[in-house]
Amino acid sequence: MHLTYDGTPYIEPTGKEKKYLVRFILVAFIALGVLVTCITVPLTILNSLLQQERHALRVRVANESSFWASQLRLQVVGSFASARAVEGLVIGGLVTLPPLNDTVENRVRGQHFRRFNTVASVVFDDLGTGSTAMLAPGGVVFQTAPTYPSVLMYDLLRPDGSDYNVLQDIINGGGFYVVGPAFQYVPLPDLGWQVVLYSPIHNATPAEGDSAKSFWGFIVVVKDLEMMLDWDNFKELMRQAEIDYLFYNIEGPDNRFLPIRSSLPENTTTGEYEGFIDTCSDQLVLPFHMNLHVCMHSSRLLESHSRSTIVLLIVGSVFFSLVTFVCGVVVVLPCLREDDNRKYAPKMVPFAIAIVGPCNAERLCELAPEALFPVLEKYSKLQKDIIAKNCAYVGLQTHPYTATFITRDVDTGIKICLDLLQRVQSKQLDEPLMDWLGEDGKLRIAAAVHWCTDAYIRIETVNGNIRYEGNDISYCERMWMFVPPNKVTISQAAKDNVQDLPPELCASEIGSVYIRGVQHKQSLFIISSTQQGESTSALVKPVLSSLAETSIDRFPTREIGPSARNPLYTEVCENKQVTSPQTSYSNSTTMFAAEGGAEQVWGIHRSQVEREAGPREDPLPCVNDGDPVRWRTLVTTSDSDSGRSNRESEEESRTNRSQGQRLGMLVPPKLQLPTTADTTVQTHVDSTNSQKLSGAKSKASSNAEQAQAGKFPHANGANEGDFVTEALMRPWVPHALDTHLCVLFEQYSLLLDFSYESVRNVIYYFYIAYKELFTPLAGPERTNLFNRFVTAFGVPHQNILESLAVRCALRYIQHLDGVRTMLWHKEQQRLQSPRRTGDTGSGKKRKTTTGIKRSK
Repeated sequence: MHLTYDGTPYIEPTGKEKKYLVRFILVAFIALGVLVTCITVPLTILNSLLQQERHALRVRVANESSFWASQLRLQVVGSFASARAVEGLVIGGLVTLPPLNDTVENRVRGQHFRRFNTVASVVFDDLGTGSTAMLAPGGVVFQTAPTYPSVLMYDLLRPDGSDYNVLQDIINGGGFYVVGPAFQYVPLPDLGWQVVLYSPIHNATPAEGDSAKSFWGFIVVVKDLEMMLDWDNFKELMRQAEIDYLFYNIEGPDNRFLPIRSSLPENTTTGEYEGFIDTCSDQLVLPFHMNLHVCMHSSRLLESHSRSTIVLLIVGSVFFSLVTFVCGVVVVLPCLREDDNRKYAPKMVPFAIAIVGPCNAERLCELAPEALFPVLEKYSKLQKDIIAKNCAYVGLQTHPYTATFITRDVDTGIKICLDLLQRVQSKQLDEPLMDWLGEDGKLRIAAAVHWCTDAYIRIETVNGNIRYEGNDISYCERMWMFVPPNKVTISQAAKDNVQDLPPELCASEIGSVYIRGVQHKQSLFIISSTQQGESTSALVKPVLSSLAETSIDRFPTREIGPSARNPLYTEVCENKQVTSPQTSYSNSTTMFAAEGGAEQVWGIHRSQVEREAGPREDPLPCVNDGDPVRWRTLVTTSDSDSGRSNRESEEESRTNRSQGQRLGMLVPPKLQLPTTADTTVQTHVDSTNSQKLSGAKSKASSNAEQAQAGKFPHANGANEGDFVTEALMRPWVPHALDTHLCVLFEQYSLLLDFSYESVRNVIYYFYIAYKELFTPLAGPERTNLFNRFVTAFGVPHQNILESLAVRCALRYIQHLDGVRTMLWHKEQQRLQSPRRTGDTGSGKKRKTTTGIKRSK
């Protein structure tokens, strides 16, 4: 027994429970997969759509920032181009170069240009972004357009200026210089954030190049950044586009952050600005020349998923998965539900009954169990499929490893049997067995079909199973013991009720047999092809004629040897009593066959039996001039007790007295064999005429008196003992259980010649032993063992303990019977060996004496 971690017993589920569990787990996994799919797929789709939307917004914002950066860049570049146009005006009207190291007044003397205001207004007004042009000869602002008196005479080349060194560089080397954005870099009224462009003017030839000697001064363009940002209604466009923006500058050696204009709140901190910059699209207006940045970000709040969306999605997914689980259960349950073939069961007579199954399964189980069990499993599945396909009702099992099914007509029963035989041969199910055992491993399937008119139907109240009982049911059970293997055998009643037999098939008579419970011989027919049926009829014709001319009274009988179909029957039949070395007779014998032709009909059975079970033993020598007998072990039956009625007690008393008479009649007085408290050694005398039976009865009465007088201590030892022994010898068996065990005994002892009363105690104690043995086991473990017993012993699933008790008790009795028979033979050989030695010695002595006399 396996234990779990907490010490409780682990209960292993049964096969049916495992099948249901696996299917439900599969359906649960499917529902779980649907749940996960219903959640992940919509979320994935939503995430994909969200990512696409975010990507579209990022692209849109990047395009917007790039567009506005390019617009500002064009304004700056356009201002340089306008400055070049004014430079041409200056170069064309230039008279002298101003001295750079002189005073402010001397540097601007004689450097006035009358047309400057007109040209500058025309050139810079086209830009439309609030530009101011200034002429600074020698670095001193002397003219402005438009005019701003506040900046006139402003020296740009002050030594203390922040841009002095940069301006010296462009004076000496040429180029241009951009300052800003800077707040009020040039003191112009109403101009806050400015972008200042310095463009130097040199009066030099290409050979001389730009230098301080040819330097005239600067043309300075001051751009109003506020006006540049307000160009084309920028603020309103950004609001409509739901875009947040930030214009900022990085200046100084420490990269100081200076926000210029932003759509963010006024109280935004530097950290928040930096976080905004990290998530937005950032563009430089004029790389390498100015540090003005255009930063934009969408103001739309694109949340991953709203709470309502997630809740709705989860609820919908759970609901859909539950619907899927319920639908899966609804679809799977009918598939798992075993077909209830009770709807096909006939509810009244007449009907057809068929018994089909391997007749050599137990022998094969002894020889090659590892190879047999897979074969039996495949065979059982095939048999179940064929029976279900033909809509037949499976009744209670009557023989080991067989199936009993009921149909409404004979044709269906024959068709099922033929289909089963053909499928078994086509699939070669016995190939593993033949690999082990050769031809002996061939699976021999016997099939018997009978038409039932004398039967009654009973429906069990517990499980609703339908039980078919009656004389015709017993007839078919006994008939199955005589049918040849790998053939479909039908009775006379079944042959008379065949309705639509295919033209290629015919019913051929194979012989007549005596079946217990029937007075007259019963003809058996096999279903075969037309040609095969004609040949079979020609083969069995002499047998049928001999059987017709021979009566039962003078019919020479022969005991059928050990049956290969059932070891229980085999072992019992091996130890049957005989009246002569060739013949035997018993009131309960169920099979007779003529020595001549009948052996040909069942030759295949006889040859197989002799090959599997060996030759029969010789009969035992006679005891007290009686008939030859063979030892048999029988259990003393129960006497009357408080649990039984007076009628049952009287019947058992009569049984005990008759067994006591047979005991005194048959036990040899000189034989001392060990006995137990629950068994008694006795035999049964078979006779072929009434005279021998009457003589045996007279001897039995005299021997019974000797047994009562105590001459046979082993015979009356069973009746001695204390109260416990008496209670064990006479157990109280419940009437219902006793009846059930008796019915099973009748099923499993069709060829046995002793009654149920003689072995009831052994069967009962086997049943109690099995019941006590399996009580501590858990339900699933018990079911596992039951399934293995069904496969190993061929017993039905219903009432398995009772079936096991009957079969094992019979096997135990047969085994003990064989042991006692062997001991009886050994004892007889020991008793006869001194006599033979004495006879041989006296003969030699006489011969020697005669020789001496002749020599004299």
